Amino acid sequence: MTLWDIEDDGGSLPDGWASNLNSLKSLVIRNYPRLTSMSGAMRYLTSLEELEISGCDEFDPLSDVGAEDDGMEWRHLNCLHTLCFSKLPKLESLPAGLQRVTTLKNLTISDCPNLICLPEWISEFTSLEYLQFTRCAPNLTSLPDVISCLKSLKKLEIGGFQNLTTFPEWISNFTSLENLKIEECPNLTSLPDGMCYLRFLRHLRIQDCLNLTTFPERISELTSLQQLEIIKCPNLTSLPDGMHGLRSLRSLDIRECTNLTSLPDGMHGLSSLQSLEISYCPNLTSLPDGMHGLRSLRRLDIRECTNLTSLPDGMHGLSSLQSLEISDCPNLTSLPDGMHGLSSLQSLKIIRCPNLTSLPDGMHGLSSLQTLRIAGCPNLEKKCEKGIGEDWPKIAHVTDYSNKMLDWI
Repeated sequence: MTLWDIEDDGGSLPDGWASNLNSLKSLVIRNYPRLTSMSGAMRYLTSLEELEISGCDEFDPLSDVGAEDDGMEWRHLNCLHTLCFSKLPKLESLPAGLQRVTTLKNLTISDCPNLICLPEWISEFTSLEYLQFTRCAPNLTSLPDVISCLKSLKKLEIGGFQNLTTFPEWISNFTSLENLKIEECPNLTSLPDGMCYLRFLRHLRIQDCLNLTTFPERISELTSLQQLEIIKCPNLTSLPDGMHGLRSLRSLDIRECTNLTSLPDGMHGLSSLQSLEISYCPNLTSLPDGMHGLRSLRRLDIRECTNLTSLPDGMHGLSSLQSLEISDCPNLTSLPDGMHGLSSLQSLKIIRCPNLTSLPDGMHGLSSLQTLRIAGCPNLEKKCEKGIGEDWPKIAHVTDYSNKMLDWI
């Protein structure tokens, strides 16, 4: 048997329920309030490779063992490579038997508010590649140092620590790390310089860090970084000029950074960037002229930047751009004449930009443009009215044009 998925059906697990499951590979137990412990089942689950226990309000792996046992029954899971403990309010410590499970590669511990700390023996998980440690130990002010010993980690997710003010410099120990997510740490004010030693880091996500004010200047040393997400960091006012060194960056997503006033001029150095999204940054008034250097950019979305008044003339250099969306920018008054250089543009959406009154003259030269949507822009819609609008000749070559929102939302 490869999978047994147990959810609450109003009954209880019978005594000896696991006695015939010695070939079971995967076990998922969700939202089962009568589950209190599994110690008696461990000896039978010797082939188990994946185990998830979540949403079980009474589950405590040590509830039915003696003080001398301390959960040693869990040592029988000697094939286990993936373990998830989630939404377990009574979990206070991990069963000691897990320290014998040297095969573990993926460990998730999430939403276990009474788990105060991680045991020192976690350092023995020398094969661990993925760790998610989120929304546990609500009073934690610093991350457990034992995490620094997990030098095989490739993916680390940390989040939900309301009192965490600094991120430890030992992050530099993770020389194999490829994916780092830091979320819901509202009192974190800065990121460690040690991040810049993560030479293999490909994906970095920073979200809901409400007091984060700066990024490391040496971020340019993350030469393998391909995806960067900065979301809901309202006290971040600028991004480091060093970003121009991120030569491998393919996707940049900046959302809900309400005090961000500018983007670095060095953005032209992002030679591999294919996707750029900037949304709900109301204090952003302009985009850098250096954008003309984004020769690989294919998708550009600008949403809810309410104080944005113009787009850079340098946009003509975006020769690979295929999709452009501009929405909810009420102070945008014009589009750049340089748009005629968008030779690969296939889709253009302009939504709820009421102060736009006309399209640039170069629009008729966008020979690749197939789809054009204009809605919530009353003056512009009037000028683009089919056959009679002043700007209609500029877009008459577009095969799929609509100014009716309901046609395409």
